[in-house]
Amino acid sequence: MLAYVLAALVTVQGRLPVERVNTARGLLNDRITHITTDSRGYLWFGTRDGVSRYDGQRFVHYTTEDGLPGKFVTTLIEARDGAMYIATASGLARLDTSATRGRQLFTVLARDVAVNDIVQDANGRLWAACGEALCEVRGNALQRVASYGGTTIQVLATDPAGRLWAGTQNGLFVRRANGSWDRYAVDPHRGSDVVHGLSVDPRGRLWISTGFGVFIADPEKLRSPLIEHVPFTRLTTPDAAVIASLTAVHTREATWVPTSIGVVRFDASGVRRLDERAGLVSDGVNTVAEDAAGNLWFGADRGGALRVAPTDITTYTRNHGLRDDRVNSLLPMDGALCATTGGTRYLECFEGGTVRTHEIVPPSVKFRGWGWGNVAARDRNGELWVATGQGAVRWNRDLTRILGIYGSRDGLGGEDVFRIWMDSRGDLWFSTFGDRVLTRRDHATGKFVTYGEREGLPLAAPTAFAEDRSGNLWFGLYSGGVVRFDGKRFTRFDGVPKGFVQALLVDSRGTLWIAANEGVAPLGGPVRTPGAFSLAELRDGRIAIATTRGVDLLDAKTGRSTRLTTADGLAQNEIVAIHVDGDGALWLGSAAGLSRVTEIAVPPAAVPPQPRIEAVDAADAADGAAVPELGTHAVPALRLAYPGHRVTVTFSAPDFDPRHPLQFEYRLAGDARWTPAGTRRSVTYERLPFGEQRFEVRTAGGTRAATVSMNVIPPLWRRWWFLAILGALVVAIALLLHRMRVAHLLALQEMRMRVATDLHDDLGSSLSRISILSEVAKRGNERVLDEIGDTARGLVDALGDSIWSIDPRRDDLQSVLARVRHFAADVLEAKSIAMDFDVPPSLAGLQLTPEKRRELFLILKEAINNAAKHSGASRLAVAAHVEGSRLRVRIEDDGAGFAQVRNEGHGLPSMAARAERAGGRLVVGSAPGEGTRIEVSIPV
Repeated sequence: MLAYVLAALVTVQGRLPVERVNTARGLLNDRITHITTDSRGYLWFGTRDGVSRYDGQRFVHYTTEDGLPGKFVTTLIEARDGAMYIATASGLARLDTSATRGRQLFTVLARDVAVNDIVQDANGRLWAACGEALCEVRGNALQRVASYGGTTIQVLATDPAGRLWAGTQNGLFVRRANGSWDRYAVDPHRGSDVVHGLSVDPRGRLWISTGFGVFIADPEKLRSPLIEHVPFTRLTTPDAAVIASLTAVHTREATWVPTSIGVVRFDASGVRRLDERAGLVSDGVNTVAEDAAGNLWFGADRGGALRVAPTDITTYTRNHGLRDDRVNSLLPMDGALCATTGGTRYLECFEGGTVRTHEIVPPSVKFRGWGWGNVAARDRNGELWVATGQGAVRWNRDLTRILGIYGSRDGLGGEDVFRIWMDSRGDLWFSTFGDRVLTRRDHATGKFVTYGEREGLPLAAPTAFAEDRSGNLWFGLYSGGVVRFDGKRFTRFDGVPKGFVQALLVDSRGTLWIAANEGVAPLGGPVRTPGAFSLAELRDGRIAIATTRGVDLLDAKTGRSTRLTTADGLAQNEIVAIHVDGDGALWLGSAAGLSRVTEIAVPPAAVPPQPRIEAVDAADAADGAAVPELGTHAVPALRLAYPGHRVTVTFSAPDFDPRHPLQFEYRLAGDARWTPAGTRRSVTYERLPFGEQRFEVRTAGGTRAATVSMNVIPPLWRRWWFLAILGALVVAIALLLHRMRVAHLLALQEMRMRVATDLHDDLGSSLSRISILSEVAKRGNERVLDEIGDTARGLVDALGDSIWSIDPRRDDLQSVLARVRHFAADVLEAKSIAMDFDVPPSLAGLQLTPEKRRELFLILKEAINNAAKHSGASRLAVAAHVEGSRLRVRIEDDGAGFAQVRNEGHGLPSMAARAERAGGRLVVGSAPGEGTRIEVSIPV
């Protein structure tokens, strides 16, 4: 049987949760020289083409086109005042916090000088490594410090005592408080003593990186050469010396040194080198940094940046010693954790730093089965039982010999074994397909007992197993639901999640948890999360739920859940097997490998960051639109003018947790509710209300908002003075219309009174005269009949004049002149007086009010009648024309005239009075023997 056992011992190094960020994601250049984080939470990447600023979602780039003195960035630091200093191979520049895009972003402090490093000491002084010189930043210039006389400075560092340390091409230099310098040889080798990296850890120790190792020294006890001095410690990894080192970075838990052979980690447990086997790179790591979320960032010389999630998750695959990546079950054996892989073909056990692989299904078994989860179990004797499609394979304790393959002929309920599980009494339970779906092997007698419908067990293969504190056994069924076995009968329970039961768990509180296809819930309780494959309980009482979306860590008391996914370093999001070992580590099996989670701390309630306003894009911003390049929490006094008051506000908050991307919400101050923005980082308003406005944005659940104050200037017709003028104008128009209406009503009333008076005077008196004359005619005086006729005809004329004067169809000059012509023809023809009319055709349609029309007609009628009766004229002329806005009508005869005209300019009293009522005036001119001229002018 030894031919069927394969044992291999392989050293294990797992893969870290690594994510690559490169130019495909927006980085400026994949060759990264330096990474740092600032107080705002931004990450800054120095590259060979310039600088990229990153907030976790968006990159902003700075190059020589923005004012940098050179492309090749060597170092970036943030000064205490918030300004960013960018050192390049061609000079030094400063990005001030008040700098705004579109203006001069950078202040160049030096050009045409290679600046290798820059640091700020405890007194706030900024020191720069300028080739073979030490320089100090003074104002807007970089000045050389004359006291330094060493060789080219590679790197600088300051310690808590205020000393300045310089790693050079010829050892280590230190500047004392009095300005003097001391030199220490570090590790002279073949005429070279180059210090590549230099830093001070939280304990005040110097970390000195050379081309031949990393050394740790107490700065108070140095002697030269340092390599021979006792305080020095030279470090190596288990498999190689630490070589070609750069500046170390100290985080809360470890010290990281980027080297040409990967990254070396120093912590309390020892020294470990991480390279491509851990998901990193094997060479060219230039820099290490830690962001606000605890992620580690490694800057590679090629390939961009590598983000390592802060979770302590290690993944194992074929590259790390596994024979097969496809894990389908986990079980502990002799203090080690073992996984069945390759469709239950292999059993791979982790023992310390090695993995031992066994082939547990012999070649004679052609169908290994299709189960997962409880596909293998160890009995009380330490023998291993393996479920296959052709029975249960039984191995001896040390897995060197097969003791037998058991099927239906041996007492099992069927050949196709789906699950195997051992209870607390040591009995083995086999789930099979057939009429007898469950088989128990008594550990004392070795006999098999089958169960089926006769014992109350539904005809459905058990798929999950658990045992409660009372010793009752619980079985989840293939067709859904759970049953309890009390030793005699099976009892089915309802009120559980529906679907295939994947796993059962009795937790430390005695609660039975059921994981089915359609949900996970405690027995009789509400569904807490969607379906899962496996369950386990952590030491702190949280329930680990393996799902297709990762692993949910559920606190049953609070309902709070934390999810681990591939973003944290899992091999795959679909987890099929889960186990908690004796050390409390969580093991997760998937089709892509095995992951081990060693630290599963309850995440603290994070304080949502306060967003920063990065840009305000307003079409017609009168002033105040400039926003600092590095953003601000408040933008004051932005004035927006109509009609271009369309405004877009861009905001951000550094966010380096891909599992839970920041959500934002916004509003205008005064609104009761916040509007969700999701993960969007800009908001556009097409039309803002006029007046003082304040835009507010915050992270969802946060209390600190970033604001933009705006004064939206209304258009001309919406301003107060314009509205006041408009209001006054409306009032004036209303008053004018009222006055016109009153005047119209008065004119109408006057016209009605006049018509009534005319009818009363003319019609009444004429009718009275006719009545008297008719009485006289009755007495035989026939001459009176002529007078009656004359009176009646006069009455008809007067009535016609009254009707004509109020007829709205006659409100034009043509109607007046036509009636005048008709009247004149009757009167003048009897007197043999010739008549001339001189009226331009263009005046025919001139509109006149009823009042003016009547008064003009009566004036002309009276003038013609007087001429016919008294002038003795042979010719009479009527002429009309318009001068400006006045109509002038003249009647002129060649009669006898008269000697005296009273009050020239008013004419005859009645005619003058009528002219005045029409708004005009009457002029009468006459002299004996020269005829008479009457002219009336009225406004039109």
